Amino acid sequence: MEFEVARHTEALERGEPLSQQTRGWDEGKGRTIVQRSKEEANDYRYFPEPDLPPLRPSEEWVDELRARLPELPAARRARYERNLGLSPYDAGVLTSDVALADYFDGVVELEIPQKLAANWVAGEFSRLLNVHAADRLRASDVALRPDGLAELLREVEAGRVSAGVAKTVLAETFESGESPAAVIRDRGLGQVSDLAQIADEVRSTLAEYPAQVAEYRSGKQQLYGFLVGQVMKRMAGRADARLVNEELRRQLEGTS
Repeated sequence: MEFEVARHTEALERGEPLSQQTRGWDEGKGRTIVQRSKEEANDYRYFPEPDLPPLRPSEEWVDELRARLPELPAARRARYERNLGLSPYDAGVLTSDVALADYFDGVVELEIPQKLAANWVAGEFSRLLNVHAADRLRASDVALRPDGLAELLREVEAGRVSAGVAKTVLAETFESGESPAAVIRDRGLGQVSDLAQIADEVRSTLAEYPAQVAEYRSGKQQLYGFLVGQVMKRMAGRADARLVNEELRRQLEGTS
């Protein structure tokens, strides 16, 4: 096809006429070759089917059939971009399968912000679907229904659980269908926002890595991320990241 596009373009630019032909592909030469020429449609021996009368549907019937069609992928994609403000990529992922798009709509209908819902359904939720690809699992088959994912995202949005912990909870409830909020509560996975506890963990981290602290203070700024990671690791990823950053900077700068 690419060769033919180039051939047609060059011929038209030279003003050469193009005729109807059946062409074959020569793999060795990397080009198409003429197999036979066709001048008119009659050469293909087309003729009407004598047992089938002409079908002339009315506009009303066509409109009725069109109204009964489900929303097609292209229209749904355009709606997601236009009305929900989603990126073409996210809209494309979500509409790649009708079950996935329906699942996303179910989450959004429960008053979850569209972008947050899209990030999770097109991201972590789709990743888990791919993990189960061998089982031909679709979004409509997942035990965790849209209201369950919406429940989890409310916990994330309210800052009661970190994104990292939420991914773990999603993986655990994906097949079981358990209440994410109940899992978070029963297993004590809620986000830690106790400033005194966070300050203690930051202090312990700085004491454990004096060389890295000294290098950071001497100008090696990239070590800041390492120190944040160590604090989060000590707190099993449950600490409020904003508070960790604020307290870490305060202690590194020696401010009271």
